[in-house]
Amino acid sequence: MLPQLYTDGMLVAGDAAALVLATGRALEGLNFAVASGVAAAEAVKIAREKDDFSQQTLSQYAKLLSESFVLQDLMRFYGAPQFLENSRLYGIYPELACSLAEKVFEVDGNPKMTAWQLSREEMKGKISLWQFVRDAMAARKTL
Repeated sequence: MLPQLYTDGMLVAGDAAALVLATGRALEGLNFAVASGVAAAEAVKIAREKDDFSQQTLSQYAKLLSESFVLQDLMRFYGAPQFLENSRLYGIYPELACSLAEKVFEVDGNPKMTAWQLSREEMKGKISLWQFVRDAMAARKTL
């Protein structure tokens, strides 16, 4: 997912290092760029103290990034882009949410069904309970 972040005499940070996160819930870029720039500066400082700008010494950059929120967040939300390709997120689920809200607040003189009963009724013919559970688990895992 990430390019090579360091080599002899060079570090890559921010967008150039693919340190961007777009999960739908969060859009991270500027803060990752700043934090990776700080980590790069720290790695350069270490290299300068040793007067050694080799790949081995600059590998401290990767260690500093892995200790920061940058790589931790990227790893935590690794599967989000693939999850967001699920077309049900942009069609079936918004339609279900709207129709369910309409039924919940409908006043028609009949006894109310439970939210679970209403949900199952609205899902019929649109999505299986199993698919809904799988999507919910994927959302929980990736977002």
